[in-house]
Amino acid sequence: MFDRELVVEGIGEEQLIERILTPSVKAPARAEALKELIRRASPKASQIVRALIRDRSAPTELRSVAAVALGKAADPENQTALVSALFEESVEVVRRAAESLGRIGDREALEWLDKAQSRPSEAAAKTIQFARSLISYRLSLGSPRQTGVEDRAGDPLCSLRPPIGT
Repeated sequence: MFDRELVVEGIGEEQLIERILTPSVKAPARAEALKELIRRASPKASQIVRALIRDRSAPTELRSVAAVALGKAADPENQTALVSALFEESVEVVRRAAESLGRIGDREALEWLDKAQSRPSEAAAKTIQFARSLISYRLSLGSPRQTGVEDRAGDPLCSLRPPIGT
């Protein structure tokens, strides 16, 4: 397991990266090293995290940590990496990617979440639905369950309603 005391005593950034990228190191230790690299706000962290989320041979635990990390900054590259993870076999990676997209996603992410909604896992499908709701709310698109109305400007009833304040 990853010894947190080594981190406190000053394990270097390069040692953390080596631990993260070494397949012979157990997944929990690699995940803890990744969390520490992210916590330190290393300039190399985002590149490593994006590479890990796309690496299907990396352990699920490591990829899940990467998905959570990508959801902390609304960046187009982060969104692209998270969208690619929506179609993974690992339910945990899909759930973490959907949660992160719920935090940072835009209309394009919403469309991808719609495509991924038919996941065979009920847990993944519920997480995807919740992420869709978060994005819809944040972008003022209304409920994702509404049909035919994507946003207020596209609402066919808007022209029938009097303007607000009259």
